[in-house]
Amino acid sequence: MAEEEEKKSRFNFKKIALFGLGPIVLVGIGLGIGAFLFMPTQTPVEQVEELIAKKLEQAGQLPSTEGEGEEMAEPQKVAKETPATQ
Repeated sequence: MAEEEEKKSRFNFKKIALFGLGPIVLVGIGLGIGAFLFMPTQTPVEQVEELIAKKLEQAGQLPSTEGEGEEMAEPQKVAKETPATQ
């Protein structure tokens, strides 16, 4: 008889764990998938900057792209002009 009672208590524990933790796990999975699919990848600041750049490009007011990459290039040596001595 003791074995039968022990089996019943195990079954009840498994059942409680399954029905108690199952919905919590499913809600967590749903929230994780929803966040992954629907959260924006850009911050609002980046979204605004992209929108402004797109509008300027459409209006033709973007600065020329000739100087692109100058920041990455090595600085050039510039001769300093000094006043002539008398």
